[in-house]
Amino acid sequence: QVKVSVIQDAKNAVVSNNGGNYQVEASTLNKNYKSIVVNAYTAHHAGLIGSSKVSCVPSATSPGTLLLPPYNTERSPVGIEINRVTNALPILVGETDQSNNTFDNLDIGVMCNRSNVLIRNNTFQNIQTAGAQVATAAIYANGNPFFPLLHPIYNITVGGYGANDPNTFTNCLTGVYTTTNLNVNVYANTFYRITQYGVHCQAGNLGNTIN
Repeated sequence: QVKVSVIQDAKNAVVSNNGGNYQVEASTLNKNYKSIVVNAYTAHHAGLIGSSKVSCVPSATSPGTLLLPPYNTERSPVGIEINRVTNALPILVGETDQSNNTFDNLDIGVMCNRSNVLIRNNTFQNIQTAGAQVATAAIYANGNPFFPLLHPIYNITVGGYGANDPNTFTNCLTGVYTTTNLNVNVYANTFYRITQYGVHCQAGNLGNTIN
């Protein structure tokens, strides 16, 4: 568990292998190359983050918005990276019984690679191209490039209709960007000052719902 803590200037702040259960609550993960990395797992993954901040912003002990060497020309490329977490019960980013998470000044807030993910109760802000720092999207998700050759289709759900399900996107290049054979569901979120796309669904996505 990581509670009421600060992890700053790490390469990877929290890494989950083989379903390693992480609980990040009321904590700040700042100026890490990657703040949370979740690697391949086929059973239900119980990792959680709530009431926390994932960012690349100046602090009293780490001025400026760039990382330490050898990444000292970059800001954090991704806040949370989820890789091939494939159980039908999705891994969660955000908790409805806690305060929301804030993702601030990153290239990508949450990256989902061939995974089933539910993203709720988060604020994404300043996921924006700034000078040499090029943003992609607040949420970026890719699916299965081999469909329909007997491979699974992954699901990403962003938001929901419960009181604490929606996400807010403010000053982002793109809110949600998805590619390659995904079921994409985007419900009841709020988008402000979006430079490019609120929600991008590539041809080949399946069963997209945007409400």
